[in-house]
Amino acid sequence: MAFEKFTLSDIRTAVKDKLDDSGFPDTTIDRAANDFQFELFNDNRIRFMEQNETLSVAANSSQKDLPEDFMNLINLIVLDNVSTYRNITKTGFIEYDEFMSRYANFSVATTAKIRDWTFFGEGLRFQSRTDAIYNITLDYLRSPVLMVAATDECELPINNRELMTIGTLERVMRVNEDYPEADAELNRLQGLRTAFIKNYGRGGFKVGPQVVKTNRGRRSGGYRVDRDY
Repeated sequence: MAFEKFTLSDIRTAVKDKLDDSGFPDTTIDRAANDFQFELFNDNRIRFMEQNETLSVAANSSQKDLPEDFMNLINLIVLDNVSTYRNITKTGFIEYDEFMSRYANFSVATTAKIRDWTFFGEGLRFQSRTDAIYNITLDYLRSPVLMVAATDECELPINNRELMTIGTLERVMRVNEDYPEADAELNRLQGLRTAFIKNYGRGGFKVGPQVVKTNRGRRSGGYRVDRDY
């Protein structure tokens, strides 16, 4: 999704203007800005944070690392060949404990097509070693990029610059223990946040956003693709 963005430098300037303090430390503003951005994208599933990648799985492999910016799974499709594919997002997913009970020998089992899988560490674990080379089409929700340099871009479009400014400002005021002022900014923030989610949340084209589940489901009772996606 293409739109104009703004930078960390813009956030610093806007927050200092609202504080009426041009000498306020950049490090405090930067930390607050990144924390607010993480909170915003951890709590909500936003369309422009969706990413696609093709994972190449070598023959005789029982695991595959996920992209470094992976946060939550959207869709997982195995390409057996150029004309045959299987969507295993829900039908193949098994909770880790059940998976290990069923496939404790996954690393030495007879090679087969990728069929059942679970999350393990920062990757996918298959029910057995693969019998051939496979490509997997992965749609996923990525994590925000940390803003460090003044020229680093915020993930938000420029029409939501005020949302980022107020969100950062509210956190900075709490660091300064200016609680009444922070509460006032928090009240202003709610409407801006609601409008952002309404406009950019998954399903926002017609029906409104869905809240993302942040646990990847590595433990029993956690996130389940068949239930929570």
